[in-house]
Amino acid sequence: EGLLEINTADLQLFPTIVVEKMIKALKLNSREARLRFPRLLQIIERYPAETLGLVTRELSSVPCWQFIGWISQMMALLDKDEAVAVQHTIEEIANTYPQAIIYPFMVSSESYCFKDTATGCKNKEFVERIKNKLDRGGVVQDFVLSLEQLSNPIMLFKDWVEDVTNELVKAQRNKNKLKEMYQRLYKNLGNSEAPGLGLLRKRFIQAFGKEFDHHFGKGGLKLLDMTPSDLDAIATSLISKMNKTHKEPGNLKECSPWMSEFKAEFLRNEIEVPGQYDGKGKPLPEYHAKISGFDERIRVMESLRKPKRITIRGSDEQEYPFLVKGG
Repeated sequence: EGLLEINTADLQLFPTIVVEKMIKALKLNSREARLRFPRLLQIIERYPAETLGLVTRELSSVPCWQFIGWISQMMALLDKDEAVAVQHTIEEIANTYPQAIIYPFMVSSESYCFKDTATGCKNKEFVERIKNKLDRGGVVQDFVLSLEQLSNPIMLFKDWVEDVTNELVKAQRNKNKLKEMYQRLYKNLGNSEAPGLGLLRKRFIQAFGKEFDHHFGKGGLKLLDMTPSDLDAIATSLISKMNKTHKEPGNLKECSPWMSEFKAEFLRNEIEVPGQYDGKGKPLPEYHAKISGFDERIRVMESLRKPKRITIRGSDEQEYPFLVKGG
C-alpha cells in the first residue's frame, strides 16, 4: 500500500516534470523536443492545473520560429481555456513571420467557438488583435478568396449538407448555429454580389442561389425545423441538378479573375510563395520567393474532391506547382 501511495504521488508530479524537461530541451534547440511539441500541447489540455502556468511562463523564452511547424496545432487551442499557453508564441510569429501564420489563422478563425466566460472573452479579443495585425493591406485575404474560387461548388455543398445533418440529428439543435451555417453557404454559393467571382461560380450562383432560399428559407429560416430526411431529399435533388450543369474550368480566368489579372507591382504588400516555412531552422523571409504571377493553365485532378493544380510564378523566375484541395 505504501508503495502504491508513493507511485500515485509521483504520478501527480509526472506531467510537470515532463513539461519542464521538454521546455528545457526546446531552449537548447533540440530537434527531438520540437518534433514532440504536439504532445506537450496534449499534456496542457489534460493536466491544466499542473502545467498551464508553467508553460505560459516558460514558453515565451523559446524562439518562436521553433514552433512554426506546429502552427495548426496551436491554432486549435485559441478558443479553449488553455489558449494562454500559446498566445505569446502566436503573437511573436505574427509579428516576425506573418506569412507563416496567416493561412492557417484565416482557416481556423472562421470556426472558433468562444465560451461565454471571462477567459473566453479574453481569447476572442486576442484572436481579433491578431486578425487586425495580419494582412493590413488585405492582399493575402484577396489571395485566399481567390483560392476558394477554385473549390468545386458541388463538393462545398455536399460538405455543408453533412455539417448541417450532424447538427439536425442532435436532441437539442442549436438554431443560431444553423442560421450561421446557412449564412456561410449563401455567402460562398448564393451571393452573386460577392467580390472576385469567376464566370463558373457566377453561373452556379445564378442557377442555385434562389433555390437555396426557396428550399431553406431566407436566412435559413426553414432549415431550423427541418428533419434530417427532409434535408437529405432536398440535397439529393439539388446535387442531381448540379451534376447535370457542372463544367470544369478550361483556364484560370474562368475561376479567378483576380489571379488571372495579378500584377505584383500594383500591390501594397508582397505575397510570398506559400510553403517556404518548414520549421527546421530560423526562417529568412527576405530571401523567400514572392508571387509575381500565375500561369493561365489549370488542371483538374482525378481524385475524389477534384483538386485543381495551378502554377505560381515566383520572383526568382521559378515555377511552383500548387495543389488547391478546397473542394
